[in-house]
Amino acid sequence: MGLLTLGTPMPWLEAKTHANHVRTHGIIQFLNIWNRIKTRRKDHLLWGDEVEYIVVSYDEKGNKVKLSLKAHDALRKLEEWEAAALAKGETPGSSWKPEFGRYMLEGTPGAPYGSTLKDLLLVEDDMKRRRALAQSFLHPNEAVLTLVNFPLLGCPDSLDMDVEATPDRGTFMSLFIADEAINPHARFP
Repeated sequence: MGLLTLGTPMPWLEAKTHANHVRTHGIIQFLNIWNRIKTRRKDHLLWGDEVEYIVVSYDEKGNKVKLSLKAHDALRKLEEWEAAALAKGETPGSSWKPEFGRYMLEGTPGAPYGSTLKDLLLVEDDMKRRRALAQSFLHPNEAVLTLVNFPLLGCPDSLDMDVEATPDRGTFMSLFIADEAINPHARFP
C-alpha cells in the first residue's frame, strides 16, 4: 500500500476542486525529475517486496478460525519496535504499515535490496523473519496467514467480534461484512 500518514482525508467534493492542480503539478514534477536524471547510466537499482498478512484467531476447542480484528494492536507494537530501532540510529529489519482490513498487516524490508544475486538470495530468509516477528506480537490464539483472501470472509460469524453487517448505513454498506472490519486509520473509513 505504501506510505500512510495520519491526517484527515478531504471530502470528495472538496478534493475534486484540486484535481486539475494535482494533475498539472504532477506532470510538471515528473518532467523536472525526468530532465534531471534522463542521462544517468549504470545506477544500482534498488527494490523490495511487500507481504500482506491476514491475522486470524482460532479456538482449538470449538475448532473455529475467524478473522482477528485485533491485528491493529499488533501493528501498533510493530510500529513501536520499528521506531525504537530508528531512534537508536539502526536500520530496522522490517517496516510495517496498515492495510485496509483491520485484520491485516503489511510488512516490507526495512531497507531496499540491491542489484546483485546475493541480494536476491536474502529475500526468502527476510520474509521468514518478518513472519516470525509479526507472529511474536500476536495473542497466543492468533496466527498470521499469507492467503489471497480469507475463505470465510463475509460469512456469518467470520469475525472474532460480535458485530453485524449494516447494509443500510456505514462505509461498506455491505450485506456480508461489518464496518468494524475496516482499519481505524484515518485513510480508510
